[in-house]
Amino acid sequence: MSLEGLTEDESKVYDALLTEYSLYVKKLEATKRKLAASIADTPDRFAADFHTPEELLQMRLGRSADSIRGGMLESLADRLARLNFGPVERVIVSGGADRDECQKMKCPQSYVSGERKTVLWTRYSNESIVTEAAKLVQFITEDRSHRIGTRLWAAKLEEARARVRQAPREKRPKKHIFDLYTADASVGYGEMKAGGNLDNTKARVEVTEMVKAALALDTGYERLRFFIAYANNGEGKSIAGMLPEYFEPGHLLVGRQLWAQLLPDSVSVDRFEQLRAAAAAAARRQTNDAAQADS
Repeated sequence: MSLEGLTEDESKVYDALLTEYSLYVKKLEATKRKLAASIADTPDRFAADFHTPEELLQMRLGRSADSIRGGMLESLADRLARLNFGPVERVIVSGGADRDECQKMKCPQSYVSGERKTVLWTRYSNESIVTEAAKLVQFITEDRSHRIGTRLWAAKLEEARARVRQAPREKRPKKHIFDLYTADASVGYGEMKAGGNLDNTKARVEVTEMVKAALALDTGYERLRFFIAYANNGEGKSIAGMLPEYFEPGHLLVGRQLWAQLLPDSVSVDRFEQLRAAAAAAARRQTNDAAQADS
């Protein structure tokens, strides 16, 4: 597609895509070199009986690429959210934690883009949070009609929050990390995965971590979300895996639903797909040009 005549919002979205894609390609190329060296230095004699070094490289690269791509998509979502809704505080202080003390502690860095994730620091009892989160998730698994987003689950959340706030507080703040956090009620905050095809054990772990953070916050359940970057069964279909069992539909934003919420109103999801394809092609060209210049 031609990049001439882009609107201001389209240019900003394209720049965000190009930045993240360029970082992704660089990370992928560096990983490829590292894996190739590893295969040469420490050959797997059992795998070598059946696979060439090139096949082994592709097998290992595929596993690494999944992780790198997941980090890139989280960072892209965060970048678009800040573009659309404005910057959000990267460190949230709650539960009597001292702000100055918390800000001296380094926020974890996204290993793909270097963008900071949002960290909640709180002195609310970590033991109480862990206990109450486990109970809330168990409440869902015992009866799937009590999923996140229902009034009954919301009432249970508020009861659990009250118990957390009555428990003795920590001497030092504890942290909870949000993959994506916005101050916008339609998007909210929570965990994010690339495809979201999680078995019951993994889904339960991810949901529990999200509920722990929700217990430490003082906001309503309405903003609690799980974000999925793409629909692994195709748009308009329920995603594969167990995650849908834990959420009412409005609390699980998948694929086009997610990007539609994050994009400026003037940029449609279809236009976003065009900009995405153009940014991906440009990122690959930049990599190829750099490789030819080094050769």
